[in-house]
Amino acid sequence: MSLANFFTTSSFGSFFLFPLFVSHLGDPSWTSACDGVFSLASVLSRPWISSMVDRIGRKRSYTLGCAIMTILPLSYLLFQQDLSRVYPALLFARILHGIGLAFCFTSAFTYMADIIPKPG
Repeated sequence: MSLANFFTTSSFGSFFLFPLFVSHLGDPSWTSACDGVFSLASVLSRPWISSMVDRIGRKRSYTLGCAIMTILPLSYLLFQQDLSRVYPALLFARILHGIGLAFCFTSAFTYMADIIPKPG
């Protein structure tokens, strides 16, 4: 599970330069909005996701998060144009990507807490 979480985090780390993509193809003032909406969606969705992790299980939740973290970055390939016409779609994709990251982290750490032997 630690190795899987490492790859998820590495996947997320590849988007540290995403603001350069946004500023290159569109208005640079939107770069903060694109990053901010990702982080905000990730943080605000965690209470809802934590109850879902308990309902559908840790492994299924992690699989769902990994699917989102795989598919959503591929959708960014559709945004290779002037971004001024597609900012709402890009923001929606960033929200979904943030929710995927929240799914991965929440379910991974919950699963690891379940399998780690209890002290004593």
